[in-house]
Amino acid sequence: RTGATGGNGGFGMGGEIEIVATDRGTVGLGIGRSGGNLFTSTGTGGDGGRGADNPGTITLPGDDLVLGTPDDIIQGLQGGNGGIGGEGSGGTVRLSAAGGTITSGGAAVEISVAGMSGDGGAGGTGSGGVGNCCSSFIDFGGRVIFETLTTSAGAGRISLGDTTIEASGGAAGRIEMHAGGNITMSSLVADTFGFSFPTNNNTSEIAQGIFLETNGGTISTTGEMTLRASGSIGVYGQDGGLVSAGGNLTMAADDQVDLRGQTGNPTVSTGGDFLITAGNSI
Repeated sequence: RTGATGGNGGFGMGGEIEIVATDRGTVGLGIGRSGGNLFTSTGTGGDGGRGADNPGTITLPGDDLVLGTPDDIIQGLQGGNGGIGGEGSGGTVRLSAAGGTITSGGAAVEISVAGMSGDGGAGGTGSGGVGNCCSSFIDFGGRVIFETLTTSAGAGRISLGDTTIEASGGAAGRIEMHAGGNITMSSLVADTFGFSFPTNNNTSEIAQGIFLETNGGTISTTGEMTLRASGSIGVYGQDGGLVSAGGNLTMAADDQVDLRGQTGNPTVSTGGDFLITAGNSI
């Protein structure tokens, strides 16, 4: 017999950070005494409960199948299994400039939307052995969105220094940028690591990986741009939109890199080397 199992940890979901600039308005990030910027939205699951102790014994009949005779067997009891650590899921960070400007004044920007599962509960102690312990549900990366839109007030603009974005976990999250206006960064490193479902030329629709879309606008860095995904990377350009890096441009996906543009208009450009690798297809 086994003792009672500890309770499973609760689900933890990160919240949402949203910064919006509209119609000639300007939002300054980290300008002033603080400098720099760190935006995090981490979901942390609850810890699993400890399994129940089970110190007693149980007496079972021996070969004669009669209880209370000399060949009875005394058997120790198993401690209860620890509860499963709860799932953690990263939240959302969104920067949206619709006819306005979001700027860090050249300061570096770091964004993390990671999930962190709770610890599994310890197994209970029993006279016949300790219960199983320390298992947890998988954690999930969250979502990061940059978007610029053109309104009657003009083109939206996001202007950042060296930018690092992480949306990783046991299962990968999603990083996406949509440029109807302009998104400029000194450099960019964007990572979505973790288990990812395979894609089939549908990188604009899935909830994982990296997706950059230019609708007449630009997504650019003055230095290097590095995009890395355990799943897929999609870059779609239309209406003359462009993804460009002043330095090296690296795209590394374990599944698919999906590049699409219009005839006569480049989708990507680089002032350095263009390094592209994909586990399945380009």
